[in-house]
Amino acid sequence: KLNTRVKIQGYSVFDNKTATDKLTVKCMVYSPALEHVFVTNNEFEAVRKGNYVVYYYVYDDAGNYSVAHYTVYVS
Repeated sequence: KLNTRVKIQGYSVFDNKTATDKLTVKCMVYSPALEHVFVTNNEFEAVRKGNYVVYYYVYDDAGNYSVAHYTVYVS
C-alpha cells in the first residue's frame, strides 16, 4: 500500500566451496521510477505506486556472484 513500509522476503544462500558465513549478500530495491530505494531493517518505504523490484546479490570468496529478484506491486 502506498506510503507504507514494505517488509522484504528473507533468503537463504549456499555455495559449493565458500562457507555460508563467508558469503557476501547485498539487497537492492528499485522503485517504479527506477530509483534506488534504501532498505532498513529489511523494509523499504513505498512512496510511489507501481512495481518495486527487489534484487539479492550474493558473492563468494572467488568473486563469483549470483542474482535473484522478485517484484512487489504497490497500489
